[in-house]
Amino acid sequence: MKLARTIALTIVAVATTLTPLELARPAEPDDERLPGRGVALESGEIVSAIRKRDESVVVSNVSTAPGDAYGNPGGAGPFYSKILGRPLVHREVVYFTVPARPVGYDLDVARFSKVIGRVLRSTGFDGKPISTPFAIVLAELDETDFDGVAVHWSEHRLEACVSTEAKPLAELSTQLGWRWVDWQAAKSLEGRDADDVAKIRRDMKSLAAPETDAQRAIVAAAREAIAAFAGVLAAEAGAAGASGKLDVVVAGKRLPAGAAEVLADGLGADGVDLPFAIGSVKAADDPGLASVRGALIAALADGDEDR
Repeated sequence: MKLARTIALTIVAVATTLTPLELARPAEPDDERLPGRGVALESGEIVSAIRKRDESVVVSNVSTAPGDAYGNPGGAGPFYSKILGRPLVHREVVYFTVPARPVGYDLDVARFSKVIGRVLRSTGFDGKPISTPFAIVLAELDETDFDGVAVHWSEHRLEACVSTEAKPLAELSTQLGWRWVDWQAAKSLEGRDADDVAKIRRDMKSLAAPETDAQRAIVAAAREAIAAFAGVLAAEAGAAGASGKLDVVVAGKRLPAGAAEVLADGLGADGVDLPFAIGSVKAADDPGLASVRGALIAALADGDEDR
């Protein structure tokens, strides 16, 4: 059975057992179809791993990994081994997140996936890639039968997956992440560089309610990023035949409060010609862990497929 079909059978039960509160204590799955174990990894400036083994769910978050996803992932073998622990069986499957298909910049996602896969094999695991925004679909869009748009807004990228029935219809990745926002905002702020702006952004109470000139410059730059992103999303989703009314969920590590409101305004702005109507726009329940939770759901479904 293909993974997407397996997910359609098991994902609702899995998702309901992996609420943010239950991630910190033993989970109590109530569906005998759920497999007993799964491992997932999200690599980047902050590395997250989730291990579900029998009724135990363990989350690990570590900042500034050596050889991270934006540098040299091949150098992170010992680090991954430490954060993942030992495999329970030889070649235990680990689903790991990778960027979606790049648009407007060069990134060899296939090569990146092979490097991470090779590193995981060296630690005794068998790695399988899943795009970050599609992982968010699996974690957050179960209530709409996995029809919708998942947006991943990280420090370096602004990505999306348009999904129907747990299958990615269109996926894309841009470099319009928060660092791009910082650089753009810094251009209009005398005496401030991108690092200064990043600190201001991370200290903001809400993007939807800027209080200072610097904060307003950050929001303006964020809206500029969304406008450019929406144009790419319209082209990619239109070419893939997306239509109807779709809910949107946004996630990402260090996602600022108010990001969903600013995204909603940008996607619904005049001049944005998406091939589908926008339903609700909301932030994930736990934006920082949404993608790795989705990767774990894929790993659990994969394990169910093998049973």
